[in-house]
Amino acid sequence: MLSDIVLWAEIAQPTMGSFLVIMLSPILYHQTSFAALARQQLKAARRTQTQLILLRVDVDGTTLTQTERALGDLGQVLQRTFRDTDLAGRVNGTDCGVLLLDVGAGQTHIALQRLQQKLAVRNARTTKGHQLKVRVGIAHFDPHRPCSFEELVAEAEVGMHQ
Repeated sequence: MLSDIVLWAEIAQPTMGSFLVIMLSPILYHQTSFAALARQQLKAARRTQTQLILLRVDVDGTTLTQTERALGDLGQVLQRTFRDTDLAGRVNGTDCGVLLLDVGAGQTHIALQRLQQKLAVRNARTTKGHQLKVRVGIAHFDPHRPCSFEELVAEAEVGMHQ
């Protein structure tokens, strides 16, 4: 819903200048803002030699009229599941991404387990017709073998279909 969109003007580091961050719901960043912020985090991770995890979460089985509600519900689940310092935003269509900061590949199962638990709690509280079903793909950012944000998203996409 247009009324759910919140615009924030944010002044970033001098190297970035100022830019506009658009948030959806106010939990999920808009696709363009999410990509820009994620690219900055990848640069910082390369510089500090920090690993990151990208979870690509796709809402399954929704009709066009249900999509907006499902994305809002997913945003709430993601907010309850992950830290305030992690980035959550729209990747495209019904796909959202969560960039987990300062975590290693060994912590992937913990993140997935928390997400599954929060989804189960949410679905237990709703009627059968409003169950939230998702597919998740995972990509790991290794600062010793850096890749672009687009490559990370593509890797997570492949994982969603395996």
